[in-house]
Amino acid sequence: MTGQFELREIKKTQDQNLISETELFSWQAPIRPVVKYSHDFWLSMVVISGVIAVIFYIIEGIMPVILIVALGFFYFIFSTAKPEMLKFSITNLGIKIENNTIEWNNLYRYWFSYWMGNNLLIFQTSQIGGRLELVINKEDKDKIRECLKEYLYEEKVPLSYIDKLAIWFSENMERRKKTSL
Repeated sequence: MTGQFELREIKKTQDQNLISETELFSWQAPIRPVVKYSHDFWLSMVVISGVIAVIFYIIEGIMPVILIVALGFFYFIFSTAKPEMLKFSITNLGIKIENNTIEWNNLYRYWFSYWMGNNLLIFQTSQIGGRLELVINKEDKDKIRECLKEYLYEEKVPLSYIDKLAIWFSENMERRKKTSL
């Protein structure tokens, strides 16, 4: 009889430790940033990749050319397909994306960013990749900041070399669009 009593006691203490999840704020947004490229961009990419493909064909043969064509096709499909809309929410247990929760102990800090027409909420995480980037609506920025201030610090991480290169590339592409119009 004492074994059954101990099991009941353990179940009772486990139920007392459960915390109910409370949603603090939620929003709907695309799963990834949406970037619309012009006809001139695609024409430039075809010409640049064609020149690179010819050089690689002369040096190495047909395999690098097949790789360049496959990567170009993948990027075209990925950038023209409309992203899925998801529900994101901030809860007392962490960040929830649809039904998956990323707990607060896996997140270190957050900051806001703007990239090619998209407002982003970026978290530094302990998981592989080191970042979680969520698309947000511009008008929700202050509400999100208010919800996150009791859980995480708002501190922008210094840019890596890859980030600097991506920013340089996107700024030059935007400048090129403006001058061609």
